[in-house]
Amino acid sequence: MKINVNIASLIMFFSIHMQAQNTYDLVYDIFQTNCTYSTCHNGGMLDLKGSGASAKSDVWSNLYNMNPTNSFAASKGYKLIYPGDPYKSMLFRKINHGMDEVISLDANEGAHMPPQALKDREKELIRQWILFNSPKTGIVVDTGLIGQYYDGMGTDGIDERPDPPAEGEGFQIKVGPFFLYANDEKEYFYKFHIDNEDTLEVNELFSDLGQIYSHHLIVFRFLAGEETISEGLRYDNAHYNVDMVTAHQQTENVALPFGTSFQWLPETVLDLNTHYVNYSSTILKCENYINIYTQPKHTALHHMQTGLYIDPSIYIPNDGIDHTFTQEEYENTPGDMYVWSMISHTHKWGKDYDIWHRNSDGSNGDKVYDASNMGGDPNGVSIGYDYQHPPTKRWDYPFLRVPLSEGLIHEAVFNNTGTVPVSWGPSSDDEMMIMGLMFLNDTTGLGNTALGIKENKSGASVSLYPNPNKGLFHLKVNKRLKDGLFRLIDLTGRSLWEVRINSTITEMQTPSVLEGGIYFYLLEENGRPIDKGKVLIQE
Repeated sequence: MKINVNIASLIMFFSIHMQAQNTYDLVYDIFQTNCTYSTCHNGGMLDLKGSGASAKSDVWSNLYNMNPTNSFAASKGYKLIYPGDPYKSMLFRKINHGMDEVISLDANEGAHMPPQALKDREKELIRQWILFNSPKTGIVVDTGLIGQYYDGMGTDGIDERPDPPAEGEGFQIKVGPFFLYANDEKEYFYKFHIDNEDTLEVNELFSDLGQIYSHHLIVFRFLAGEETISEGLRYDNAHYNVDMVTAHQQTENVALPFGTSFQWLPETVLDLNTHYVNYSSTILKCENYINIYTQPKHTALHHMQTGLYIDPSIYIPNDGIDHTFTQEEYENTPGDMYVWSMISHTHKWGKDYDIWHRNSDGSNGDKVYDASNMGGDPNGVSIGYDYQHPPTKRWDYPFLRVPLSEGLIHEAVFNNTGTVPVSWGPSSDDEMMIMGLMFLNDTTGLGNTALGIKENKSGASVSLYPNPNKGLFHLKVNKRLKDGLFRLIDLTGRSLWEVRINSTITEMQTPSVLEGGIYFYLLEENGRPIDKGKVLIQE
């Protein structure tokens, strides 16, 4: 009987001990120590204490995916805990107290809480818990790991947050942070809700990968099925209905050609893939920043497409011999694609990566990419293959025309001098063979010189109204132009109609032979372009 009592006691002890390790238990304890004294969150509108046997569960239910009572916060789309996103979670925003400069608490959100700020490691525990989707049970945060970092035994993957886009020009996304022990690596996927009510035209992305530790950052966009994917940081890619937006192996800015953009429909959801390797001897804080720059809707003539082309069948023996793998990419369909950007990717056993036009008989045509040359240019200067920083090859208008029925051939060379064979896989000890493309299905109108005017430097303020119209409209300029000329241009770049501008307001009636559609206008002064835009003429 005594033995049974001892066994029962041990079972109870280990049960209590294991329960105490649940991350939410630690978060709940912070609430009780710092947030429920006096009348502060002890019952009332936001109860962080709870009562009875279900106290912890009730508090979790009070927070997770719940709308705030603060009208300003609600108008921003924040939640008390926004699933997987601490920066849209009022809980973390209020306790931040300047810890993370991404959060600038608006006066309408109220004061920071609690009045006596939490310790940074306590804030981090709560942030990490939210990043891993705030589970009621289970251990999702290594407190020893973040403890060592906040004891001064850590390195930052990114030294300084980059400036976000200006108000009205876009927004910034922060991924992470998460933490790694020395010589460890992690690859996570992170579902991010844009929460856009209207269609966005994205014409530029800046991705900050920081120092040497970030292996890659890939921005995917869900096409369907995102509701089945869990929130927060996760290991499982679990995203079959996605397309690639951009892929980065170093800090870089990707500005799309004039007249093009990515099109993100309302309620777009991204899947962000971040991979860090800790080469240091200390704890590593891992995070990424992505600046998304937008332009007014209907500015773009064509929307940029992307594609990742892979060979998952690669197998490289550890024999110190070159092994070459070749993959053909083509479609049995008419039409062309116009490639603007091309990149390749392998891991450490990669020795070279080349891409050719594919002839109609399946043979190699002209070489269009050489990863061992500067800028990926087959005719460029040889600089040797660097698998961590492969070059990106880009083409100016009219870009690289590739008939779909012919396509491309990509070829990678590997030489494995390690201790074991390797095959396709996500870790840095596995291998990959990937060709990435950004391309257009049509380039009509992109050769128009009007698209090249980046800004109006003449001091003239120009407006065209109404727009759309039925061929009758007004052009208003805030000053008299010297030798002013208004030109209407079609999508192929042909000048169709010209009008001399001699006053500040000019009424215009397009010729009756002009069909309805989208046209460019170009305004010149003394033969120099000073303004451009689009006008929609309705029949």
